[in-house]
Amino acid sequence: MPVGRNELFRVASASLLHAAMMLAAFPPFGLWWLIFLAPAPLVRAAMSPLRFRWTATLLFLPMVGTWLVHQWWVSAVSGAGLVPMAAYLAAWTPLIAGVIRRIARSPRFDAWPFVFIVPIAWTGIEFLRATIVFEGYPWYLLGQPLVEWLPLAQVADLGGVTILAILPAVTGGLAADLLVHRSGGGGRRIPITFAIAVFVAWSIYGQSRLRSPGTGRSGPSILAIQTDLPQSNKVAWTPEQQWQDAVSFARGTIAAHTEATRDSRPVDLVAWPETMLPGVGLEPESTRVMIDAGWWPGDRFVELAEEMQGMLGVPLLLGSGSFEGLRVDGDAGQARLAWDRRFNSVYLLDGDGAAKASRYDKVFLTPFGERMPYISAWPWLERQLLDLGARGMSFDLNAGEEPS
Repeated sequence: MPVGRNELFRVASASLLHAAMMLAAFPPFGLWWLIFLAPAPLVRAAMSPLRFRWTATLLFLPMVGTWLVHQWWVSAVSGAGLVPMAAYLAAWTPLIAGVIRRIARSPRFDAWPFVFIVPIAWTGIEFLRATIVFEGYPWYLLGQPLVEWLPLAQVADLGGVTILAILPAVTGGLAADLLVHRSGGGGRRIPITFAIAVFVAWSIYGQSRLRSPGTGRSGPSILAIQTDLPQSNKVAWTPEQQWQDAVSFARGTIAAHTEATRDSRPVDLVAWPETMLPGVGLEPESTRVMIDAGWWPGDRFVELAEEMQGMLGVPLLLGSGSFEGLRVDGDAGQARLAWDRRFNSVYLLDGDGAAKASRYDKVFLTPFGERMPYISAWPWLERQLLDLGARGMSFDLNAGEEPS
């Protein structure tokens, strides 16, 4: 069907608007409420009389720009991987549009309003992206900005983060119904009533969860420390900078704890992010290997963690690498560290010293950051790709066997 330039312009405008909303709804912009409207322009583009290959292209291109911004941190460790990753993630947008278009044009569903169609299509495709394909990449999902108003985020305990997409998909579908004038035999009353009912029920459930026993103020008070470090430290964190950063982390933690105590806010646990403590973990066997070899860092970071936990007087949860079977291989002058297994771990220091600290090893390793889905099964291929696109990185972590 021949379509004029006006329709091309309308689809391009809708695609740009959708990409802009999906960018602005997330940090650092933080206009999270835009997520309630973001699906509507995508639906407008999906239902255009244009041939779908044109619609798909017009949706794909601006979303590449959105994903380049979202994933810019990748450039610090893999400049060659940034654009392919952005393109891969952007390709999911026309896929969502294609599913919406196919359902909406099916004779079986042609009377259904978008307030029903969009949640079905969006949550299904996001589940594939977040959980199945390439073992899942669950970042920048439609429902994640709902965490900015906690009652709206509580539904995640019923079905995980993916289920949160239902609410903005419903509101976006309602906006599309009003925009595209597709509302079935019930006019606008059915989609409006359904959207209001979902929003009210969603909010009531969230408020009830926040007020229920074991949540809110009745639970433990956690002092969470979050740092802002360049991604380049994955491949270029020098010993000098490690020590400077660790001391800075400790000082900031003590200052935050002092401030909380001064303001009469109880602290039951201090939590550091993953891999925040440099070194070889808190295992006495690993520390002894470094001391006996006279190698950095010896027991420096272990002592720092123990001293800080003693000053705080509360349990300290901290992230660090850990090793099993750490040893020195090779002759003098060519000696190197070797190990049987290496983990991304979390330790709980509770006053009994590092030797008695509890440890949890990360079970699900982050795709592309800690492992290369599928390709990691062929180490030689993985090494070639890392040398090509992320020289200096290595995917040599082992996954933990079970939560503890």
